[in-house]
Amino acid sequence: MPSNINIQACQPTSHRWKPPKMGTYKLNTDAAFKTGAASFSIGLVLRDHLGSFIVGMVKKVRMVSSVFEAEATAISEGLQWLSALPYQHVELESDSLLLVQALSRSNDNCLEVGFVLDECRVILKSRPGVMGLRSIVLESSDSLRITGFALTIWTNAWRALDAVGVGDSLRKRSLQMQGFTIASLDSDLPPSESTLDATGKYANHECRCVKRKDLLETMLESLPQGSVRFSLQISMKLYGLVY
Repeated sequence: MPSNINIQACQPTSHRWKPPKMGTYKLNTDAAFKTGAASFSIGLVLRDHLGSFIVGMVKKVRMVSSVFEAEATAISEGLQWLSALPYQHVELESDSLLLVQALSRSNDNCLEVGFVLDECRVILKSRPGVMGLRSIVLESSDSLRITGFALTIWTNAWRALDAVGVGDSLRKRSLQMQGFTIASLDSDLPPSESTLDATGKYANHECRCVKRKDLLETMLESLPQGSVRFSLQISMKLYGLVY
């Protein structure tokens, strides 16, 4: 990222939307995604330092493969929309911390939304008045929700974790797998074994077992203090949006 773009997570002091500083605008982006639908919706709202509504937009977009890609598309659409507006010194706020972390790194990555991230970086580079992407996670539970015991994480997932900067620290808390056995409960076929060495079928693949608790804690530790707020009940009010 260029040095004049400061990407950070906001650290609010209340449970309400936090206005930007005087002379600055804030653009909030979000995506409404429903699995199986033909399209999803994005919402964009620009407000000033008083919290006054300036302009907004809602738009239907052709369906993508994941919520993460939908959130990335919302940011891309928001940046393109800003380019056509006369406002300078704009903060862009998203509720996807993973996306903000990925955008803050200029290295190539193999995320499914890599092309969208690159598009956002190009727009940010051309807009020095865009002051960065702020992000908050609002969690209804009173602590990290850890359901299940462990995950088996393969090569592409490690590339995604590397892209957001937590891959190396998480590897230190993982167990590298040497192989696995596949068995069928519905047939009399004998179990088959596969190895993960350099000469086997799965050569050049990285496969590690990670405790879910370690995964969540590692990602949380990488965030600025105050980026995740617990014990919140969220309600939504839509107003003032224009097509």
